Amino acid sequence: KPKASIALKIAALGHDIDRSFPPQTEMSDFDNYESYKAAHALRSAQIIDVLMESINFDKLTRKKVFELIKHHEIGGGGDKEILKEADSLSFFENNIEDYKKRNPEYLRSKIIFMYSRLSKKAKKKVREINYKNKKTEELIKEIISEL
Repeated sequence: KPKASIALKIAALGHDIDRSFPPQTEMSDFDNYESYKAAHALRSAQIIDVLMESINFDKLTRKKVFELIKHHEIGGGGDKEILKEADSLSFFENNIEDYKKRNPEYLRSKIIFMYSRLSKKAKKKVREINYKNKKTEELIKEIISEL
């Protein structure tokens, strides 16, 4: 979104900040993936809110950023949906190689999760990505062809 609001820009930069502040939200602490993702999103929103408050950001922008980050895993229309899609696209464009170092079954489930929550337009963009690592490209194509 070329003319994104300051709130969306901050949310895009900080939506996963939970992963940088111990103790991280861990999947093993939850009964299911959805609960884990909700807790991760909420904690990230809370951390960013505290940081924004510490530099005297206005309350309205803080509230918008909080809501965007809190919903970045599920979307919900407007900028919430844009942030969710950007999160998934970033996974495919920038983060997949890091995830390949993990359990292969986890990687597979992450690809399915990130791809499944995309719009048709964003799914098309994923299919058009040219990966430097051809094995990565083959793996992604194989998994999404099964969906």
